This record gives sequence, structure tokens and C-alpha cells, in this order.
Amino acid sequence: MPSASLKEDYGDIVQRLAQQRDELRLQAHLFGLEAKQQWDKAEQQWEHLRAKTKVIGAEASHGGGEIKESLEVVLEDVGADYERLRR
Repeated sequence: MPSASLKEDYGDIVQRLAQQRDELRLQAHLFGLEAKQQWDKAEQQWEHLRAKTKVIGAEASHGGGEIKESLEVVLEDVGADYERLRR
């Protein structure tokens, strides 16, 4: 799968997660300790996701399947973390 397709396929998801992150960050001052710990975990996953998206273009032509699977796992993790925080 060409790198442009991977970026297009996941670009909307990453953009939606970025919007959720921004909204939650605005509410962070209201978080209790447990929520703060969940936020910190979500932030680590976010940084991992950002790192993955930066290397997609360089590696997609060599191992697109592995990258796609890895990216999907991180996207799901970040999304689940944000959903838990939202509740």
C-alpha cells in the first residue's frame, strides 16, 4: 500500500483523535488523581501515535502491512483512552 493511501486512510482518524485530545486537555484542570494517571497514559500513547505517523511515509513501501497493524493498535488504544476519560 502506498504511503499516501495510509496517510489518507488514517488521517481523518488521527485528526479526530487530535480534536478529542484538545478538548480533554482543556478539561484537565478538573481531573482527579485517577483521571490524571489515565491522561498521562493517553499522552504517552498519543506521542507513540505521532511518532508512528511520522515514519509511515518512509516505511510504508517496505512493510505496509506491519505498519498498518501497528498503527491500528495505537489508534484503538488512544481512542479507548480518550473515551474512558470522556466518561
